[in-house]
Amino acid sequence: MNPPNFSKKEREQLKRKQRPLVETLKQSTRHMNEHSKSAFITAQLESLKQERSLPDHLSSVDLQPWILGTGKDVSARYGRFPDLDIVVLDDTPVKIDEQHFVCLLKELLDNAFRYSGQDTPVQIAWLNLGCAHRLMIRDEGKGMDADYIHALNSGAPLPGGLVSGHYIMRKVLSMYRTTLFVWSDVDAGACFEIDFLK
Repeated sequence: MNPPNFSKKEREQLKRKQRPLVETLKQSTRHMNEHSKSAFITAQLESLKQERSLPDHLSSVDLQPWILGTGKDVSARYGRFPDLDIVVLDDTPVKIDEQHFVCLLKELLDNAFRYSGQDTPVQIAWLNLGCAHRLMIRDEGKGMDADYIHALNSGAPLPGGLVSGHYIMRKVLSMYRTTLFVWSDVDAGACFEIDFLK
């Protein structure tokens, strides 16, 4: 499996059109309830005491080309490449199956583009936190209500039945040592934070 092609011209276009994503992400975190976030993350870390073991055959992968290529492919499918913002601040290889990572990223981006309007940003950040690699996906779409967000963060059954994209997300994350936190509000967009623990 090879990363999708991403031309030099497209890279330059993305760079020119890129919004100040890092500052935007910092601002978005101010809306989060830090106490609730801490409680959710603590609960998820407790579940990792029986540590999930990765397949022995996995090798470390540079995810930057997969992030750029997948972002290009999904945004182009919606005719919204100019709305895509990407910041990659982590070039450390990660021990992960690239097909799992691409599947996860596609599902999150597909939801972000589907439920947000034309000419609004969909933002991807890949960060190195020292103890973890963090994937952040943020949109300015219609958002989700409190019950649904609680179910996503707590691992409870999703209200209203199965939502395929989030079901796939959970299945992929269950294979790795990860934590998930989602912030959202109705008509205020959503932000997914996924930490791949080192």
